[in-house]
Amino acid sequence: MNTTPLRILLVEDNKGDAVLTQLALEAANIYCKLHVVGSVKQGLDFIFKRKQYEDIYTPDIIITDLNLPDFPGTRMIKEVKQTKQLRDIPIVVMTTSDMESDRLKCMELKANDYIVKDMDFDNFVNNVQTITHHLPLAL
Repeated sequence: MNTTPLRILLVEDNKGDAVLTQLALEAANIYCKLHVVGSVKQGLDFIFKRKQYEDIYTPDIIITDLNLPDFPGTRMIKEVKQTKQLRDIPIVVMTTSDMESDRLKCMELKANDYIVKDMDFDNFVNNVQTITHHLPLAL
């Protein structure tokens, strides 16, 4: 077993969905350090190490919702993927939107995966478990 936790940044404004994601990670036996922020602005401050996040770790993977209070999650994808030092960090969109146009926009911006939230816990756990498929083998 890997003794280094997977460092995950979760950009999610719904506290219930954040708790559900944490429970799903545990149920999927994903050993991780999870940091949750509630907006794209906070997520970008975290990833770019601004303000209170200047001494924080760089995440191994970012999970973002699309519908956030300040900006859409697509802004998170765009800014990370356009930054040379960060573009290799996998970004998984986890959202309630099953609109094909949303999925296509995220893939066009180079998101690594698009998962529609499933409120059935077993299905949710299975979906969360797939995020590990986007990580480099060294992790």
